[in-house]
Amino acid sequence: MTLPADRRLRPPPRHGEEATLWAPVLASGERLLWTGRPARGLKWRGQDWFLVPFGLMFLAFALVWTGLAWFGGASFLSLWGVPFILVGFQMAVGRFFSDARRRARTRYALSDRRALILEDGRRPRLVSIPILPATEIKAQPGPLTTIGLRSAAGEADGEGGQGFEFIEEGESVYRLILDIQQGRAL
Repeated sequence: MTLPADRRLRPPPRHGEEATLWAPVLASGERLLWTGRPARGLKWRGQDWFLVPFGLMFLAFALVWTGLAWFGGASFLSLWGVPFILVGFQMAVGRFFSDARRRARTRYALSDRRALILEDGRRPRLVSIPILPATEIKAQPGPLTTIGLRSAAGEADGEGGQGFEFIEEGESVYRLILDIQQGRAL
């Protein structure tokens, strides 16, 4: 990945909400190098070229089957179609809203040792991915970059797995992760 010389990372927060949020998570001597959030709103991913048409076909079949059962006089049997309608709707349309809601509650941090992902909500979840020489790093460049991280044990991946999704400073963050991996972090 190449980065224009005029694009730089903003310095990590030393005071305020972000610094307070990450301070209890950092180990002794660990330094925060970057914090960020994924872009908000509805986003199209490569897998959507398959999932949306499949979801629409699934939804259409469920609607037809449920309608035929209802108008055929089997009203109780038509209730079996309702869960399939809901699944088809989620696959075709609802998934975009679920994803946008999840990203709105997500924050990222990068320390001199690991990548941190915090998903806030009813059941908050903190993911810590150590950045080691064996950590696999994949980047999908663009105006909003996605960086996938897979540890040596292989417990996470970047496509729908763990990483920084749709970040504005993606190329700089990617380069910073490489520096951490090679022991050259600031």
